[in-house]
Amino acid sequence: MRKLRKKYCLSSVKSKVIYDEERFYLAKYGLRSKKELGRGRYYLEKSRKLYFEREQKPIDYANNLEKNIKMGFLKENQIMLDITIDSYFSRTLAYILSVSENISIKHSRKLITSGRVSYLSYRLRSPRTIIPISKEKEIKLIS
Repeated sequence: MRKLRKKYCLSSVKSKVIYDEERFYLAKYGLRSKKELGRGRYYLEKSRKLYFEREQKPIDYANNLEKNIKMGFLKENQIMLDITIDSYFSRTLAYILSVSENISIKHSRKLITSGRVSYLSYRLRSPRTIIPISKEKEIKLIS
């Protein structure tokens, strides 16, 4: 008699909720893998850590806060704890292109990786490039 393959299942409700949340973000922002999602979470973790160390490092906190406002992760009069996964991934090149050109996220990712998109007169091939709000108009499709 053959040995049956062991079946793995999600044991708790919490892991199911986390799994569903991760799948939602992967689909919404056109991320390739959970590694890209991890990069966004790492940035959030770094920013939040800097918020709690703002007493010891006030200059670093002020510079990082100003940088996040320029990038579009935060609005004026917000603190570092207000940065979310949505605000981070909504600044990626693939998402901005899909919203501005009214195309699907998968199609915008394909256009970027095939070199059909220019930004500041350079061809970009990385869909996860973070684009500042002020430079959003510089994204162009190459025919």
